[in-house]
Order: sequence, then C-alpha cells, then structure tokens
Amino acid sequence: MRDTLIVGIGSPHGSDRAGWLAAELLQSHIATLALAYRCSCRIAQVPHQLLDWLQGQETAHLIDACYAPHERLQRYRLDVTPAEVRLTRQALPGEALHEQSVPHTAELLSQLHSASTHHLPLPAVLQLAQQLNLLPRHVTLWTIPIAAQGFAQRESQTLAEPGVLPDTIAELPADVQQAIDQCVRCLVSECGDRAHLSPPT
Repeated sequence: MRDTLIVGIGSPHGSDRAGWLAAELLQSHIATLALAYRCSCRIAQVPHQLLDWLQGQETAHLIDACYAPHERLQRYRLDVTPAEVRLTRQALPGEALHEQSVPHTAELLSQLHSASTHHLPLPAVLQLAQQLNLLPRHVTLWTIPIAAQGFAQRESQTLAEPGVLPDTIAELPADVQQAIDQCVRCLVSECGDRAHLSPPT
C-alpha cells in the first residue's frame, strides 16, 4: 500500500514551476527504483487539491516555491492544530542543525507560491484535513527559494493540465535548479530508506 504522498505545488509560470518539476523528477526516480508501491507523486496548482489525495497516507511531503530571504532549500515539519499551523525547521543531510521552531510561521507561509492564489491557503487546507480526519501523521514542507519575479504572473494564473510542463529545469535560474536537485535527492533517499524498513508484502 502506498503510504507516502509527495505533492509539488506550483504553476506553469516561471520559477513557480519549481514544485511541479521536483515532483515530476521524483516520479521518474521512484519508477526507476521500483518504489512506486510505497510512494506516489502528484502536482497541484492550488492547495485544496490535497484533500483528494491525503486519505490513507502516513506521510505527506509538500514542495512549494517560496519568496524568502534564505537562498537554500529548507525543510520544515508541520504541526497542525485547529488554532494554528506551526513550523519546525529540520536539518537537511550534511547540516549541523538542531530542530528549530519558526517564530514567524504566518509570515513564512504567506511567502509560498500557494499563498499567492485566490483559493484556500495551505494552512487552512491542512486544518480542514485534520477536521476531516484526512491529515497524515507526518507532514513535511520543502520550500524552494525563488526571486520575487517568480510571482509576477500569479494574478492571471488558471488551472493547467496536470503533468504538462512547458519548459525544462535547465531553463530555470541555477540556484533554483540546485534547490530542486537537492530536494529530489533528499526525498529519493528518504523514500528508499522507508522502503528498506518496510518492504512490499
């Protein structure tokens, strides 16, 4: 049974595609490494699409572009309560970092690509999922930093066909490419470790 869901959130515009591209690359790696029985990958343009995919999942990894002052991929554990969504920054491979609570969670979440649409924002979707008993036990947010112009077309976005990426990763800025690559490598490693601990039955 698939118990790990990976969702790239984004759009077909500019660097907003980062989440989609990461999920598409992960889908390819998962198929090559025969991990499809354990992990599934999706792409979404608005957060409420998650509600169709969360049921029965033990773990969810959400990948989103983020306009933020940091210049590297970041990983956060999400703790969801009816009152709030809290973020705890977690170390990436090779980082000497203890878990750190994020003091300005609302500010960081407002910088996500998914916060730029006119739809229900990610925190509200996760809180709704909890109320509906759909929320996985473990939810991780991966943020890929992009420049401000990455959001230039957000007001005119419309839902695009899933699985259709008009451009390639090579056309994105080098720092965005690097963050996508790091995210993919981290998640491939994590999915492989989980599969080793829980082989198919």
